[in-house]
Parts: sequence; C-alpha cells; structure tokens
Amino acid sequence: MLRDFPGLLYMRAYRSYTSQPGTPGAWWLLMAPGIAFICAALAMIIWPALLAYVVGSLLLCAGVFLVGAAWQMRHSEQHGQRYGSRLEG
Repeated sequence: MLRDFPGLLYMRAYRSYTSQPGTPGAWWLLMAPGIAFICAALAMIIWPALLAYVVGSLLLCAGVFLVGAAWQMRHSEQHGQRYGSRLEG
C-alpha cells in the first residue's frame, strides 16, 4: 500500500522508520496499542458499568464536536452575509 502513494511525507517517514531491518523498538508501535485494547476490553468485561462510561463519554465528545462545528458554520454563514461572500466572485 505504501508504494501506491510514494509522495506522502508521513508515509515516507513511517516506511523509513519501520522498514529498516535493524530498527530497535519498532515492534512497540503495534504492541503498545494492542496491549491497551486488550486491557480495556478485559476491564469492560470485568466491570460492565465501565462500558457505559466509555460509550457515554464518546457520545458526549461527538455531541460537543457536532455542536462546535454547527456553531462555526453558523458564525461563518453570518460573517458571509454581513460582509458579502468572497466565494461568489
């Protein structure tokens, strides 16, 4: 997949960091999130109420993001009406 998009800077940096055979510690880029996901899943199995907190916090964050995006769109819409849209010309 990386060879399909050779011009992307972050892909080149990732490829150069992980494709070198002697790169020490590159396996932690996959191991650490894997362990974190396993621990989170076990915690949710042991304490089912934790799942409700996680889902609730995700919904709260999504709601705050959507309200912020809507407010920003409303603000830019009002700004465009007040000073004239620069996109029309």
